[in-house]
Amino acid sequence: METGVASLGAGPSAMLAAAGLARAASLALYEVASETLDGRTFAEAAALGDKARQSELTAVALAEREAKARPRDDGSDSIRARLEHLRAGAPTTA
Repeated sequence: METGVASLGAGPSAMLAAAGLARAASLALYEVASETLDGRTFAEAAALGDKARQSELTAVALAEREAKARPRDDGSDSIRARLEHLRAGAPTTA
């Protein structure tokens, strides 16, 4: 998954996808609970929502650790390549 100029690894992406499904299931359970007024269903919906939120936070923390471990590309290589193209008289692509 691309996020601006950086990429999000497979681990955080999978965690966010699972958290999204859990969040949707939590909302569906809240809907059922509001119709049946069943306390257990409300509790299950709340617990599932909490787990989804925790997964989101864990995914963000993992993504931050991965980003710090990833070598940075300051763009200098692409700038050098464009300069070489200009010096050679070749057109550049933006």
